[in-house]
Amino acid sequence: MPKYTILEGRNESDDLATFANSFRNSAKSLNVIIQLGIPLAGRVIKSTDQMVELKSGDVVKTVKRDVAGNPGDLGVSSDPTDPESKIGSINIEFRHYQDTFTDRGLVWVLPGDRAYAQVVLNIPEFKGDASKIQAIITDAEAAVQVKVLSLFA
Repeated sequence: MPKYTILEGRNESDDLATFANSFRNSAKSLNVIIQLGIPLAGRVIKSTDQMVELKSGDVVKTVKRDVAGNPGDLGVSSDPTDPESKIGSINIEFRHYQDTFTDRGLVWVLPGDRAYAQVVLNIPEFKGDASKIQAIITDAEAAVQVKVLSLFA
């Protein structure tokens, strides 16, 4: 399985270098999918001070949820009405919120049998600089490594 999948409208590629060199078309944004190579499941346990339980294989790790006014280890999206809800995504800020190159400076980790990360790039901001695209993807991968993958190393 390729490490990256780049989605632009209905077009898809798994070769980042080739795709980056041809992105000067009418695309406004690219979704870059980064395969993580692990299964991942998670849930939020709201009754215990907003704890997040993550599971990969037989390994279970618990970290504090990051919520407004109560900083923690991981930001996650989940059902706000369920006291123990599955995680929809892990939301990792790796650039500032007003970043013009990405969607809110976030990389999302989506649980599943084949967990993956997704970063949305605002293509017009790159002005043809493929090396900047690669640098931002590398930064997103590093943030995922630190915040999620390192828990299961």
